[in-house]
Amino acid sequence: MDARPTARLLVRRRNLEVVPGRVGRFFQTTPHLTYGWPVVVIEHQPLRSGGVLVDVRGRLGRVAVRRGSRGRLRRELEAAGFGVVEVTHRSWEAGKPASVAELGAAVELVPPCVVARTAPG
Repeated sequence: MDARPTARLLVRRRNLEVVPGRVGRFFQTTPHLTYGWPVVVIEHQPLRSGGVLVDVRGRLGRVAVRRGSRGRLRRELEAAGFGVVEVTHRSWEAGKPASVAELGAAVELVPPCVVARTAPG
């Protein structure tokens, strides 16, 4: 059984919006966000629903989507004019940044907090 959603993910032409639901507003767990970057990163994890990696005031956030929406989410994002990169992270920690290798040419087309940068050394 799915938990009560804390937000809705609205996909429009070149605009992705996270709108807090009643639960998210009440507990103040979900900020209202607008994502205008040209590429969206969808993160998949074993035993979890997929999620979209987003910038929440300069920090990495993850908007979980319902199970079974994997193909539909990608199709809707592409139809709205977004480039899509899908990554699979095999950890229990949700919302891990994508590596430069995973992002490839899209590395400059996503928010900086979505990219795992290694420290020089």
